[in-house]
Order: sequence, then structure tokens, then C-alpha cells
Amino acid sequence: MLSPPFREDNRCVEKKVFAEKTELATRFSIDDVEENQIFLLDTDYDNYLFFCMENMDTPQQSLMCQCLARTLEVDNEVIGKFNRALKTLPVHMQLLNPTQVEEQCLV
Repeated sequence: MLSPPFREDNRCVEKKVFAEKTELATRFSIDDVEENQIFLLDTDYDNYLFFCMENMDTPQQSLMCQCLARTLEVDNEVIGKFNRALKTLPVHMQLLNPTQVEEQCLV
């Protein structure tokens, strides 16, 4: 289960998302209005997790990928790995740097 923070009415709220296993070890299906599939790009199980959420049910398929870390300190090696992992995806990417946007919701 993922509990990422979201913004509603300009405030942070927690939203629980349940992921079900599929036949593929790195893919999970989810029952969410905006996305319906999560897939794992990479993890070392101790420091970072790279995953993508995808909506295959809409005409304009959407894909959002995220790098999650256990600390707030930026690890340039992990960021480099994440950028290389994104290059393996068959879609045009627009990168969003959280240091360039308004405050993120922290849990």
C-alpha cells in the first residue's frame, strides 16, 4: 500500500492507494481514478525506489515517474541512476525538479 501525500483545497492530505500483484514481479495494478498501473523501475531496498504510475485507459495515456529516498539529502549517484532509468522509457519526458516548485507535502 502506498500513502503518498496529495494536495486538496490547497492543503496536504494522505491518500491510500492499494496495489495488487500481477503476473510480472515489477508490475502492480491499482484501482485509482487517475492511474491504473504501477511499475517498479529500480530499487536497492535500503535507500531509494524508482517507480512509475501509468494510466492506460485514457486516449492520451499518462505516465508519472518518481524517485523516492529515505533521506532528504540529495544523492547525485541515485539521481544519475534515475535519469538513466527514465531514458529507457518509450515516451517523451518532462522533468520536474521539486526544488523548483512550491513546498511539497511531507509525511
